Amino acid sequence: MQHDSEQLDELIVRLSDLAGQRDALLAQLQGVEALQDGQGFDVFERLIHALPHGVQLTGLTFEAARLNASGLAPSSATVARLLRNLEAVPGLHGSELQDVTASGAGVAFQLRVGVQLSDSASGP
Repeated sequence: MQHDSEQLDELIVRLSDLAGQRDALLAQLQGVEALQDGQGFDVFERLIHALPHGVQLTGLTFEAARLNASGLAPSSATVARLLRNLEAVPGLHGSELQDVTASGAGVAFQLRVGVQLSDSASGP
């Protein structure tokens, strides 16, 4: 009887994990669909215009209306300027610096920014 209860508990945990994975996949699918509709291209174009001179993006992922970016900048002041620029871009909001590390090539950073995927976001 206890063995059956343990198996049932394990099954419940597994189903909960699968539901979480399903929700994450649905969020990613919505992001991909928005990108396919052409909305994402506009966001990426605006992002490019927000990059200060010398900033190089080394990674870019889109997940659940959040853009995760990593890159290199000449200085921490340039990273701060990037964050200010992102806040001024229509359709982007809530930029958060996740990590900053000094490296031989300058400053490595990771950040997240919210993306409004709708036609109501006007261009630059």
